[in-house]
Amino acid sequence: MWKIIGFFLIFLLSNNVYGQNKERLQYVKIGNMEGKLDVVDFNLIGGKAKYMQLLEEFEKKFSQIKDGYPGYYRYYDLYDSFSLKLIVTLIPKSAVSAENKKKYYWFIPINTKTFKVYYNVKTKKVDGIMKTSPGIIE
Repeated sequence: MWKIIGFFLIFLLSNNVYGQNKERLQYVKIGNMEGKLDVVDFNLIGGKAKYMQLLEEFEKKFSQIKDGYPGYYRYYDLYDSFSLKLIVTLIPKSAVSAENKKKYYWFIPINTKTFKVYYNVKTKKVDGIMKTSPGIIE
């Protein structure tokens, strides 16, 4: 029994040490728009260069809608279902403190209105903008 418990503890400790060495979020600035992205998404699209090219294409298309919402930070996320979609969460800059911005940890109050933008990678079209809140489960 003690061997099983020991093996389990070694597994948990080694996983915790390995997991903390990897940086998951990365700061990105495209033009005058800034935000963060998950580096795991690089594998879904074929590398960092292709992902950055996709983000530039998105920002070019999105700048035509209300000047691209310049008062918002972006959180880019790729969603792979039937067709590959880029989901961009727009978070008001007034809701994010400078200290939290440096840590890429954006604590957002529940009553803050955010937007989600769906961009179809295949058709290169903005599918829709949805007004939401961090407290709403979708």
